[in-house]
Amino acid sequence: SAVFGDIKPNSIELNKVTAKLKIDKDSLFNFNYLIESFTNSEIDTNKNNEENTSEINLNLNNVKLDIKNTRFIFYSETDGINLVVDAG
Repeated sequence: SAVFGDIKPNSIELNKVTAKLKIDKDSLFNFNYLIESFTNSEIDTNKNNEENTSEINLNLNNVKLDIKNTRFIFYSETDGINLVVDAG
């Protein structure tokens, strides 16, 4: 099915979140699969073009970010960096 739209949130709240960011030995992030799923341009030519069309624009300008009881964990296998930040 086709997905179109502009997403422009006014605020984002993180409460009791643990965000883990890891860069592996090949310099790939642990969330690369998410990026690839939104940027994959392969189209199934057996389906109607309308079913293969998606365009979502995410605008994060001027978004209020409210962080409470949140932990950010960063680890890089390439640089050996290990960082933990508690926020809120």
